[in-house]
Amino acid sequence: MNKLTDSYDKKIGWDSKYYSYSERSYNYYVWHDSSSKEWEYWDNDISGKYGNYGWMKCEELGWEIEEDENTWVRLPEEYDRNIIWHIINE
Repeated sequence: MNKLTDSYDKKIGWDSKYYSYSERSYNYYVWHDSSSKEWEYWDNDISGKYGNYGWMKCEELGWEIEEDENTWVRLPEEYDRNIIWHIINE
């Protein structure tokens, strides 16, 4: 039997309005793409500057952001990576 614990760094809950998980204190949204099995992140302070795009993902070599439809680029250095977080798949 698996036992759930209260040990976590961030607690996210499902937000049916935005069809994603959210961490409200940071205005941060997390979406799981089941086809690619990737987690994508929306931070209003960063992502909001990219119009209809702006979802981010943390790749092996660092953060990327969707600049345009299906166009991913490295997250510009002007953004502080110490304030954004991601889920680690174990």
